Parts: sequence; C-alpha cells; structure tokens
Amino acid sequence: MPLLRLFFPLCLLCSLASTTVIAAQDTEPELNKAQKLIFLGEHLRQTAPGQTLVYAFTSNVNGQATKSDEVKMTVTGVVDDARRDLAFEFLSGDDRMNFPDAHGYRGNPIVVQFLERDIRDMSRQTGTPIAYLRNTIRRAFAAPQINETRVEVAGNDVDATEITVLPFATDANLAEFEGVAGKEYRFVYSEQIPGDLVSVRTRMSAADGTMLKEEGLRYGGIR
Repeated sequence: MPLLRLFFPLCLLCSLASTTVIAAQDTEPELNKAQKLIFLGEHLRQTAPGQTLVYAFTSNVNGQATKSDEVKMTVTGVVDDARRDLAFEFLSGDDRMNFPDAHGYRGNPIVVQFLERDIRDMSRQTGTPIAYLRNTIRRAFAAPQINETRVEVAGNDVDATEITVLPFATDANLAEFEGVAGKEYRFVYSEQIPGDLVSVRTRMSAADGTMLKEEGLRYGGIR
C-alpha cells in the first residue's frame, strides 16, 4: 500500500490521495520528485521480519528542558519484495500516540505519523482546524526545495535527498502566531539505510532568528 493511502482518515494527504486515484484514470498528473519520494516511495525493501527500526525523537522549546523519546516501527511480516506488515510504538507515557498496524505497506509511515502529531499540536495551539493545516501542508509539497547531499548516519556518510517546505509562509490566517509563517519542515531520505528515512524535522524561529521550537525524528538503527 502506498503512503498516500495509509491511515486514510488521518493522513494529511488524504485529499491528494483521492484526487490522484481519480485523476490518474483520466489525465495521469505528474507528481514531483519530493511527492514521489516521500509518499509513493518503496522504502521498506531493506527490512526483514522481526526487525525494529528505531528513531530518536527530540523536542526543544525555548526556555524549556529538552525532551527525548523514541519511535519504533517493527516489521511483523513480509508480503513481497517491497511490501511489509508493520506495528508501531510512537513515543511513550503521556506523549504516546496510538497508530493502527499497517498491512502490505510499501512506504515508511513514520513521516506521516510525525506530521499528524505536529498538526494536532498546531491545531491545539492556534485553534486552527486540523483539516485546514493538513491541506496547507499538502499543497506545500507542490513547490519544495530539493537538495542532493551527503549526511552521516551511524558514523557513515551516505548519499541523501533533502526536501524542505515552508507551508505557512504566505498564510494570512496564521500570521498572528509568532514563528508560524517561517515554520520549516525538512525531510532527509537515503536509500542506503533501512526504511530510507534519515530524519524529519520542524523548526520555528522568532524574527531575530532565535529558535522558538524545534522537533524531529532521526534514524537510530535496528534492534
């Protein structure tokens, strides 16, 4: 199952998914590299049954202690070369979010889960409807910044693709909230690691560049 359809009621790309499925039968619209990589990529080919991919979570809010936790994705079964059955542990304690198991899945759903958490936090903080935030982020992927680079993972340099979007840069509805207009979403992928996802990060800064809030996940290996 492609990422566009996983967690269909929750996914910020729900409307893109349904539009793509319908339109593909008629006009076959071309998605850009970022959309294909994040939402249609086959990220799980290097994973095996019983493996648990671990992602380190950090949350830094200006004036508060840094919060650290983990997100875990366990491969519970193999459908074919590309598709896997998956189970999740997304954070712990009061921060834990429960996501359903995924069956026959091709993409790495951790990125959608991270975005879903981010969207719900933004909705609580700003009073903005969740659907509005999802749609705004979805549209931002139509015009991403893409950079081919190299990053370090577990002591090794790997080839990677870095994708950056600023969904709220011109959003007048959220302009009153400090740091939201410049809120940056950055995704890093590499085919040289299991699960392909190196990291996902959001950052909000004040007008003078001071960090207000930064949260992210980074691949930490297999257990």
